[in-house]
Amino acid sequence: MLCALLGLPAVLAVQDTAISIPLLGTIELGVAYYLLVPLAVSAGANGSNILAGYNGMEAGVTAVASLPLLAFSFHRANAEAAILSSCLLAACMAFLYYNHYPSRVFPGDVGTLAMGGALVLSAMLAKAELLGFIIMVPHFGELLCKVSTRFASKEVIGHTQVSDEGLLVPPTYPAVVHAVMRRFPSTEKGLVLKMYILESLFAAAGLGIALASS
Repeated sequence: MLCALLGLPAVLAVQDTAISIPLLGTIELGVAYYLLVPLAVSAGANGSNILAGYNGMEAGVTAVASLPLLAFSFHRANAEAAILSSCLLAACMAFLYYNHYPSRVFPGDVGTLAMGGALVLSAMLAKAELLGFIIMVPHFGELLCKVSTRFASKEVIGHTQVSDEGLLVPPTYPAVVHAVMRRFPSTEKGLVLKMYILESLFAAAGLGIALASS
């Protein structure tokens, strides 16, 4: 709820309430667009926060996700979106220098919430809502998994453990990162690298679809 309230100022930046979807064309949302903006900011911010928890995860994934938004902003000659996405990319890369495994600093909730919210705002300013949705599939997937647990604390649903071989052992509750752990047993450093690759796939797919439909 707090993230949605903090997302209300983003409504002031709305200039166009239509969205473009391949095969469906342009859909005018009208007032509904204004109502969806703070909800989207809240979902993106919380999804980023929930996805976090591993050295280098948040900053690296956000940096990868900001690249297609920056590229699309240049493609559309949108200065505002280009400035925001480039600043986000630069900040995440600089922070990642200290945050990669083994991390010396952590972003905390303030950092992870800001990263997710900034991605949503970049997509909105660039008029690339579909691109923003695609690149944030891992974030939204993680959020939906958390909702399925009714936001139970990790003290109740369990913590990730480390095996004698140094591999991560996920708890039983559903999560995107847990699915990756089960499919590809990894160390923490290896898991984060696999999440970078996963995010890169969504980023490439989203940018390709956005460019093809623009």
